[in-house]
Formats: sequence, structure tokens, C-alpha cells
Amino acid sequence: MKAWGELGFCLAAGLGTLCFLGAACRSGEKTSSLVQPDKWWSIHPRPVYSRLEKVGTFQDWFDVYRLAEGTFAIYEPNQFEEALSYLVLGSEKAALVDTGTGIGDIRRAVEELTDLPVVVVLTHEHYDHVAGAWRFEEIVHLDSPAALTVLAAGRDNASLQKYIAGDYLWKPLPRDFDSRSWTIPAIVPTWLVKDGETIDLGGRSLEVIAAPGHSPGQVCFLDRGRRILFSGDHFFPGPLYAHAPDVNMADYIASNRKLIQRLDEFDHISPGHNDPWVDKEVLPCVSRAFETIYSGQRQYAEDKGLRRYGFDGFDVLIRADQVESVRSGYPPVQANLVFFYYRDLENARRFYEEILGLERVLDYGFASIYRITQSSYLGLVDENRGMHRASEPKTVTLSFVTAEIDGWYEYLESCQIPMRGPIRDATRHATRGFVVFDPEGYFLEFERFLDHPENAALHAYLEGQEAVYPAAGTSTRRPANLGLLANVIWLYYRDIPAAQEFYERTFGAKLLVDQGFAKVVSSSPSGFIGLVDEAQGLHRFSENKAVTIAFITDSVDDWFIRLDAQGLTMKEVIGSSPAIPVRAFVTLDPAGYYLEFDRFLDDGRNRKLSYNLNKEG
Repeated sequence: MKAWGELGFCLAAGLGTLCFLGAACRSGEKTSSLVQPDKWWSIHPRPVYSRLEKVGTFQDWFDVYRLAEGTFAIYEPNQFEEALSYLVLGSEKAALVDTGTGIGDIRRAVEELTDLPVVVVLTHEHYDHVAGAWRFEEIVHLDSPAALTVLAAGRDNASLQKYIAGDYLWKPLPRDFDSRSWTIPAIVPTWLVKDGETIDLGGRSLEVIAAPGHSPGQVCFLDRGRRILFSGDHFFPGPLYAHAPDVNMADYIASNRKLIQRLDEFDHISPGHNDPWVDKEVLPCVSRAFETIYSGQRQYAEDKGLRRYGFDGFDVLIRADQVESVRSGYPPVQANLVFFYYRDLENARRFYEEILGLERVLDYGFASIYRITQSSYLGLVDENRGMHRASEPKTVTLSFVTAEIDGWYEYLESCQIPMRGPIRDATRHATRGFVVFDPEGYFLEFERFLDHPENAALHAYLEGQEAVYPAAGTSTRRPANLGLLANVIWLYYRDIPAAQEFYERTFGAKLLVDQGFAKVVSSSPSGFIGLVDEAQGLHRFSENKAVTIAFITDSVDDWFIRLDAQGLTMKEVIGSSPAIPVRAFVTLDPAGYYLEFDRFLDDGRNRKLSYNLNKEG
């Protein structure tokens, strides 16, 4: 544990924070010194303000500084939040980015700076950003149900008293401020925006960049013309709040990576607290900070389960349980899911339903998911809507593990399904099987792992698993006595030891079958990953692959945080969309296979799949 003098963020350089709306800030509770150090105001005046042009002080509360042409910082230095709002002038209207604590009359201050009509654009829903919004007619906020609920609730007088008591203030309140009537009325935005929308001010615009994490409704506003990012509380030079109840760390990490991808579009960050003019290069430092926290490579100060990690130019406040719950073990995986990509999706559906007798448990139109075993699934995707094209090499073999291997062979032969060869016992390993081709050429292997010491660990692992037979009412030619017990997704590598080390280290996978040139490792209770030496397998290595390997898990956020901390490349950061009710992210394995982690949300389209997952779980 570091002492205060050893923390990466030096108190002498400046320290500020905000107080979250919730339980940690109830009146009468002492705020941890990790959040609010004694005599926090001793760092005033902050050095940055001596380098800015001061326009004036208004109501003995707001200090206003000119940042750039038509851009003003409205600073509240006398209260612990040190809230910053920004006035952005266009030719037709002005935008007020946030409205501060509501202690001063920010509308009066704005009217002394411009005659333009003013639209309030809120970076998020916390009190120290929205408290003055009620004074304006036009209010913009992200279309976030969770955030809108907070805004609609407002704040009563009793809940606000903490923020003007004791050490929260170091200078007097404005003369015309009545602490007894201070409230935040319910706020109903007049314009709900989405990620990517633009707010036109006339000759100047602000782009909405949704950046959830600090709160559900957090956004940043990008002024491309002036090359400024108004960041709200996503970043500010002080302790970043990662510990409050409405923080989502997976979203926070993903949002920061999203902003890093756009670094070439701005030069400075104007945050919601402390310092209004920060160099953009701090954002990559934030990502590295989160990585070091979750990888256990950073020391910290701790008080009653709250940790403060110090970095150069900012700190991170986070609960110990948030960190340790991710680091303590591998989050569970409920099921495997492999996605194949088709030119003719309807034809593929007919094959898997009518011939193989798989039960369709989810249908999004452009994609369907079928149950193979108790904890393994197959997804069929229209290539025009998926992450891969059907023309890419099909560098995968999907294995159906069954005790009725000869019955499956006779059945599929009678259906005249194209086969790679007759059923046989393997010569190099203890299996019996055969390979068929699906309608667009994917290899499907039916195999039985024979009673042999080589397969003992796999058989022990599968003990208690029950085979899945055709579901009642399914329209299929598959005989009722042909079951499927397990599923292996065979993948092809140039470097098998590296692939094995990756799955064991990254996923906690256990080696269950070692055939020398091929390995089987655990993934879900009846779903497995097969690692094959491309020089000896059914396929050769290829850079592109028409397959995505997915893992269904309720712990998708923990998986994202964990894998991000390990430095894995993220093909798609975590997120969801109304069109597809799945929270997911995509990363890559050492050979470039897409690995997708999915949590299927509470939605009618997911009901049947969720039922099966819960029944087996």
C-alpha cells in the first residue's frame, strides 16, 4: 500500500472530485479521506488558470475564462466539486455544456457573456452537472432510460445539504443564494440525442459521442472546428469515479478506447471538473491505468474497501470488490456457440432442422441459433449481415460427439448427404467417426471418443451430461434414438503450444485429450475447443476464416475487463443495440479466430434460448 506522498497524483499539483448522487454522499456520513482530503482547497489557485485569459468573476461564485474563440469555461472554485461548465458560441445559437451545482445563477452569468439563444447540452445526469438546467428552455440529453429516470426524480432540499456543509465550501455562498429552498426540479429534456448526432449552432457544431461508464448517460461533445472534446466526467484531472453504484467499468473501458480511436480529431479535453484545458494524450494513459489496476500491477491506498490508485495527472477511485471479483477467478461460461456464414441462409436452416434435427431456439431473421447439446449451440448467419463472408476459407470443423456413431452414419448416408469418406476407427487416436459437408461446404464431423486412457479425462468431464435427442414436435427425419452428447469446435494453428497456452492462461481451459497433433480443451460443460496442427489436420491455416467462436456468459462485463487487462486485441468493444438484444464483445485468439462473448438480454426474442440456458444451468 502506498502512503499519500507516494501516490502518482501529487496533492500539490491539484486534487478535485465530485460527489455522486447516491448513498456514499448521504447527509451525516463522513466522506472517506481518499475521496475528500482535508483542506482540499490548499492547492488553489490551480496553476492552469494563470495561463488562461480571465473574463471576470460573476456573483462572487463563477470565475469565467476564455479558452478559445467563442469558448468560455465557467468555473465554480469555491465548492468541493470545482464544477466546470462551458459556453460554446455559434453564429445562430450558443450551447451551454452542463450547468454546474445550481448554487450560483448560471443563466445570469451566461447572459452577461452572450445575447444568443442558449441550448443546454448535458454530459450526464449527476447533480453537479444538471442543477442549473431548469433555468433554461431547451435541454439536450442522451436518450438513456436510466439517466432520464435520475433527471425526472430531481433532488429535494435535504438531499443537497451535504454539498454546502463543512469542508465542502471554503468561501462564502453567493449573497442571493437561499440554502433552505435549494432544490433541483425534475428535468425533462426537450431533445433526446443518440450517439453520432450533431448539434448545429450555426457555423459551429457539437457531435454527440456516447461514452457510458462513469454513468449510464455520459456523453462527450466533440467540437471539430476548435478541436476540443468536452468530456464531462469521463475524464478530469482528479480521482476518476469508478466506485459509485451507477458506474459500469466495462463500459468505461470501452468508451475510453472509443475516444482514443478519435484522438486525431481533437487536441484538448475540457473536463467537468478542476482543469478546463487538458492535453488529449492523457486518454491512452487512462486505458493503461485500468489495465494495471485489473492486472494487479499497481499499488494503492485503501480505506473501508475503497481504493485509490495513483497515476500521472489523475487517480482512480474504485472498490476493492470490483477489482477482486474480476481478478479472483475465471468467470463462468454457460455454453459454447459457433457461428457459420451463408449465402443461402434458408437452405442452411432446412438442412440443420430437417436433416440434423437441431432445435431452433432463437431467430433474429438474419441469424438463427440452434441447440446442439446441453451447453453448445450453432448459429447460422446471413453473410450480408455478419462479421464474415461465406467466401472466406471455412477453417473450422464442427464435431458432434455421440454414442450412436454408427446409427448417425447409416442415417446420413440414407439421406445422401455428401461425405468425405466412410466411417472408420482412427489410426492415430482413439476415436471412431466420419465427416460430412453441410450445404455450403462446412465440415461436420461425427465422432465417438472410445474407451481408452487417452480419453479418460474427457469422459470424466462429461459424467452427468445427458445426450440431447430431437425435440418433441420438431419437423425432422432424424431418428428419435440418435443423440448428441458434446460438441468440439476444431480450429487450425501453426503453433499448437502457443494456442494451448493461450486458452489455458486466458480462459482457464483444461487439457482433456492430447492426441499429439491435436488437443481438446474445456470450455463449457458439454462444449469444447479443439486445437489442431494445421499440417496434420483437415484444414490448413488461413488468415481469414468464415467462423466466429462465441461463449455465452452472464459475466460478459467481467470477461471484457479481464481480457482487456491482459492486452488482448478488441475487434469490437463491449456494447449492445436495440436491434440485437445481446451485450457482447469480440476479441481475437493467436491465429486470428474471432472470439465473441455474449450475454443474451431479457427480451422476448431471447426467451427460448434463455429458458434452455437456465434449465441446463
